[in-house]
Formats: sequence, C-alpha cells, structure tokens
Amino acid sequence: MRIVIVKRVAFVILTWMLVACGDVFAQSLTPSHVFQNSERIVAEIVILREALGADDYPPDPEKQTLKKPIHVYTKALEVLEKIALAEKRLGLATVEVGQVPLTPIEPQDVYNVTVRVLEELQNMKEYLAVATPIEDVPFVDGKAPSHVYENLWRASYMLDNLAGSIKPDDVYRHVRYVHFEIDLLASEFNVSFNGLPTPQVEPQVRPKDVAAQGLLNLNKLVRLQKKIGMDASFVPTMTLVRATPSDAFDITNILMAELVRIKVHLGLLTPRPVYPSETGRKPADVLRLMKHASMKLDRIVANARRS
Repeated sequence: MRIVIVKRVAFVILTWMLVACGDVFAQSLTPSHVFQNSERIVAEIVILREALGADDYPPDPEKQTLKKPIHVYTKALEVLEKIALAEKRLGLATVEVGQVPLTPIEPQDVYNVTVRVLEELQNMKEYLAVATPIEDVPFVDGKAPSHVYENLWRASYMLDNLAGSIKPDDVYRHVRYVHFEIDLLASEFNVSFNGLPTPQVEPQVRPKDVAAQGLLNLNKLVRLQKKIGMDASFVPTMTLVRATPSDAFDITNILMAELVRIKVHLGLLTPRPVYPSETGRKPADVLRLMKHASMKLDRIVANARRS
C-alpha cells in the first residue's frame, strides 16, 4: 500500500506541475501531447481490466477523420462518465463529470480533461491496491485530434466491462440533453414546435436504429451550421451493422458537441441542467425521442438565419 501511495503522490505532483505551468506550456501544446495522455489512459485501463478480471474483447473503433478539439473533449467526458459508473460499482465516490465549456475549445482544455481522467483511474488503482505502473509512453509528433478521439473511443469501449454495459436509460438521458439544447436554439430563432406529432416507432428497436437516426440528426445540424455561416463539421461515416448501445451513446455525445459549437457561435451561454438518471427506458423510447428531435431540427433549419 505504501508503494501505491508514493506513486499516487508522485502522479499528483506531476499533474500539478503540468497544469500549473500555464501559458508557457499552453503555447506549445499540440494534439500530440493530448494523444500521449490518451495512450496513458488506455494503458491504465488495461491494468485495471486485468486487476478486475475483465474477460471481454472490446471492439476497435473505426478510423476517425476531421475531428475538432471539442469532439475530443466530449469523448473524454464520455470516458469520465463511464469511470463514474465503474466507481459506483466499486463503492467509490464518483467523479463529477461536468460538461463542455461554452467557449472555443483549445488543446489546453482537452489536455486538462485527460489529466482528470488519469487522476480518476489512479484513484481506482489506489482503492484496489494495484501497484502496477504503466510503462513510459513516448511522445509521437504529428498527431491530430482525430487520433486522440479514436484512442479515447478505444478507452471508452474498454471501460464498458468495468462500468456495466450502456443501457437505453443512459442514451435516453443524453437525448434529453439534446432536446434541451435544441429548445434553446428554437427560442433564439423564434421557432415554435406547436403541432409536431408524436413520432411512431416499431416496438422492436435495435441500437443501430437509434444510431442511424442520430446520424440523420447530425446531418441536419451540419445543414444548420452552414445556413448560419459556421464552419460546418464533417458527418462521420459509421458502419452500423453491429452497432452497440455504446455506439448510440457516442452519437448522442457528438450531437451535444455540435449543439455546443452552435451555441458558442450564437453567443448562447445558458448551460444545460443535469438531469437525474432514467430508469425503465426501452430502445423504442430512445428512438422516439431521437425522431422527435429530428422533427424539431427540421423546423429550426427551415427558419434559421445567418448570424
């Protein structure tokens, strides 16, 4: 235990030094530095999985392209959310996940949130009395946000066994957040949702159905970004044949990231609330809520104006 505490203290001191060096470090910070941290995160999760006896085979994420720092930040929050679920299962105090700041996201911001992830993984190791250190992670120049995003997605998949599988309740709660942000945009553009019908869905809904609808909604957000004069994002191509609830969860996080980008562009600084956990939701409930978001976006895209 003494070895664990010493390593923990050394890690905290290192973390403080990296964050406290402030502007000088921020000026030279690149996605490669964040990628190095993401490699450390994956290495720490490998050790935790071994300590907890995880015997599943997490899927490899698809190759990522054209990701922005805000997407990486959102993916890091997803990793933190799964760490919080794992901490809860272990009886630990859970980390406060937080949300994407309503400011332009810089590499320093993404780096700082990956430091938070590492701190929580260290907390879990300390609680479990796991003294195994990770090996030194080399710095690799030339990395882009997409490389970091892909690595953090890998970490997210690896945490599923420790956190418990993503459930429709988790995805439903995130789609509620999507609705909150859409409603803010509707108020900004004076758009009414009166008369919108209740979407009809079949009772047998698969994760791929929710993910596919999420991608359709993402396309509508990109159209909105173009219409209001933003630098529009790229809609990822995803193979949904074997889509999992974790993939649907990922798409809700992308939707929230794009909605935050739009809010920042419009100067809307209202943070979203924190909704309580959902219980008893079915995939059909998630798809219905996702389709309702799509209907709302149709009206906003039709009435939005360049800012």
